[in-house]
Amino acid sequence: MRPSLVLICALSLAACPQPEPEPETVTMWGQAYTLGSSASPTGDVLIEFEEELDLSATSDAYGYWELEVPADATLTPRASHPDFVTMHLQTFTSAGEDIERVGVQMVSPVLYGIFEMDLGLETDPEKCQVSMTVNTIEVRDLDLDEFRAYGHHGVEGATMAVEPAVPDIVYFNEATRPTWELTETTIDGGAVAPNIDPGVYAFQAEHPTRSFAPFVATCVAGRFINAGPPWGPREIE
Repeated sequence: MRPSLVLICALSLAACPQPEPEPETVTMWGQAYTLGSSASPTGDVLIEFEEELDLSATSDAYGYWELEVPADATLTPRASHPDFVTMHLQTFTSAGEDIERVGVQMVSPVLYGIFEMDLGLETDPEKCQVSMTVNTIEVRDLDLDEFRAYGHHGVEGATMAVEPAVPDIVYFNEATRPTWELTETTIDGGAVAPNIDPGVYAFQAEHPTRSFAPFVATCVAGRFINAGPPWGPREIE
């Protein structure tokens, strides 16, 4: 029988290799920007977490923010600014790895109202709104200037599956307007699940030739969740 590494180490005068210690924190960072054709960076956005962690950051003039977060944690960021609708992001799991390039698409009250008119409904304060963008792998590592110059970052021809099921998924047309008649994503990549019940939902984009990572939305009454690129339903290799 071959002796174990532990026994060899005990009998040897040589030092045995020690495992790398697990990190206590990882870095989470991203950029806040105004949703729209200009995608201009947005400063003074307060980033906090619904998990009541004693952590917060404020985006700088170019929208950048960064935090050291627990290395093994569930993280649901909340983004707030007096000029924009308070918004939540998808729920992340740090799992010992940095969470990078978290896009925070800030939505103005005017634009939010336009989306409501397009949908032909009012936001139910007892329900949750989940918006998402099925996005191409080509925008994953872009900075904000490159992202703005890229143009449409969606993937057309995808459909969203949700567990548990929701009443409706409405897809956005090429002009970034939610359109009930559509049955799959356009090149815009946008979709919304309006007025869904509180709960935890797993969203998965399905496509005949391309693969996408799922994302989790933690819905609470009155919450607006925006799972934007390069996260949300992001293309994977």
